[in-house]
Amino acid sequence: RQAFEADATYLPVLEGLGQALLSSGAWEEAHKVFQTILIHHREALTEGEVVNIQWQLGDICLRQQMPERAYKQFEKALEVDPSYPAALKALAGLDVQLGNWQQAHARLGRFAEVAAPVARLEALLQMGEIAADQLDDVHRAIEALEGARQIGVPSAALLERLGRLYQRAGQAARAAQALQAAVATMQTGPARAELLYEVGAIYETQLHNAPLAVQRYNEALDACPTLIKSFESIERLLAGRGDWAILEANYRAMLGRTRDLSPAVRVILWRSLGELYRLVLKQNDNAAMAYEVLQKLEPDNMQWTQILAELYSARPESRHKAVAIEHALALAAENPLEHLHKLQRLYWQMRDFDAVYVLCAATSFLKDVSEEETARLAHLQKAVPLRPARSLSEEHWGPRVAGGAISPQCSSLRLRAGRSGTAFCR
Repeated sequence: RQAFEADATYLPVLEGLGQALLSSGAWEEAHKVFQTILIHHREALTEGEVVNIQWQLGDICLRQQMPERAYKQFEKALEVDPSYPAALKALAGLDVQLGNWQQAHARLGRFAEVAAPVARLEALLQMGEIAADQLDDVHRAIEALEGARQIGVPSAALLERLGRLYQRAGQAARAAQALQAAVATMQTGPARAELLYEVGAIYETQLHNAPLAVQRYNEALDACPTLIKSFESIERLLAGRGDWAILEANYRAMLGRTRDLSPAVRVILWRSLGELYRLVLKQNDNAAMAYEVLQKLEPDNMQWTQILAELYSARPESRHKAVAIEHALALAAENPLEHLHKLQRLYWQMRDFDAVYVLCAATSFLKDVSEEETARLAHLQKAVPLRPARSLSEEHWGPRVAGGAISPQCSSLRLRAGRSGTAFCR
């Protein structure tokens, strides 16, 4: 400052004082010093020095909350050097504040051409945002983000933004590619799963590529098994196409992820798989397997038990299981008639005519006998003698007790049989 007071026009003193005033935040004094340099020493300055001082004056105006004066100073800098990075960036920032979106986009583009990689990346991202959100120009936005994509390793956010822009532009294939690239940069978890689900939806609804859609939906479930909407999409897509075998495989794959799912979801999955086997694929053994699991998951749910009994009854080798279920249901039911009818039909299929006779007689006694049961009862009664020819003797009774190992109850029954004679035999 003493040197300045001694000679206020000496250039080295002015330059040194100007920098000192900037460092101390004396904006008004610094502005006067830099103005003095331009007025008295412009001819002695290089073009680069003139541009830098013009930009410095604009920056001081910004710090003094005088954006209009700053704008003019930055423009003067660009008149000297149209590609001066600091002035281009500063003017673009002011244009954004003023809502001059076209001008801001253009200046950011010029800045990106001369900026270092990191600054260029930021400028291109901002250009994409302005083009998409303010200018409604999706193609210029895509161009900017594709440029940003070439700088270093693109982030998931950049690729995701690019994918959505391609969707807005109606370029579904490129949208799927960009979003898939974003997925590749992400850790497994809900965010990755959501993006994979979105890619699957593009393949399903826009590209009509069912195999790739199912693949992406499954990848989403691998990343987050609780993303149920992804499996619902698989169900809807494959069921709509009638790809039942592939749907079965996907049910099994989903059930392999059930450790992460709630019991309610597991029940839904097993039920859906069971219904697929039972009603569509007609695979009763596999359907029975599914409903056996359901019965273990919800032992009090009679619906699973009844369906399981129906499935068991369809095959001769498993009808005894259906009989056991119907007996248990009959004992537990307030009105067992429905189960008595079913038991009668099961025993008829198993050719256990003694049991059929007893059940038909029971339903007849309860006055809820069907025509079929009436006919069967009449038919079986023809083979029953009106009265026994003779009583069971020890000679006839003994061999009919298997193995000779007679329990106390059976011993008691034998004694009673010997005493009751004809009445017991009937």
